[in-house]
Amino acid sequence: RLDDYAHYPGVDPQLVEESEALMFERAQVVFATARRLLPPPPYAEKGVYLPQGVNWAHFAQAPLEPSRDRVLGFFGTLSSWVVAQLIAAVARALPDWELRLVGKREVDTPELDRLENVRITGAVPFADLPALIGDWAAAWIPFRINALTEAVNPLKVWEYLATGLATMSTPIPEVAAMVPRVSVSTDASEIASWAQRVLEEDSAQARAARRESVRGDDWSVRAALLRDRVQRPEAGG
Repeated sequence: RLDDYAHYPGVDPQLVEESEALMFERAQVVFATARRLLPPPPYAEKGVYLPQGVNWAHFAQAPLEPSRDRVLGFFGTLSSWVVAQLIAAVARALPDWELRLVGKREVDTPELDRLENVRITGAVPFADLPALIGDWAAAWIPFRINALTEAVNPLKVWEYLATGLATMSTPIPEVAAMVPRVSVSTDASEIASWAQRVLEEDSAQARAARRESVRGDDWSVRAALLRDRVQRPEAGG
């Protein structure tokens, strides 16, 4: 389970719930990328928590020397779970910064389009991401807190850390559990103050420590854990 699809935009929640109940019953093991996605009783014993991972070597190509450009960045889909109002508030609190949003846009964001220091670009190839974020001072995840995001383990938090970037997020549970590797807040002034501190205090050593903190979360490690679990006799081998 990668998401709580019953709360995903545009789906039939009853169909999802009925289908997942059948899958829980028939499966021998259920992997969940978020703790809230683990199957409920009477299937709880089938659940295995396996968080998202990262292509560590790919993102470790980003430079460790901190950028002094005032750029706070986000990459990912600009969809209904992104809080445009918070982004706008942070942009107003950081008028001499650029808030850079990279990815496909699925919603209209007039409050952001009016702000000169918010730059929204389209999606880019995965191969280009390490170079693209090389001039960011910091990264963030401005997700709203709702039933969908409470069960999200965002890939980007692992990828940001693998680049070495200082990372801020709204306190969605899976990311909040990663404090102090990441910072969490929903307050625009607090986020702005954090960004300023990062600009002034970040170092290559601090970035290297963040990068190293997720070396053991590489996809090869996740795959080995999954393979080991499904090869056990009780999982059907």
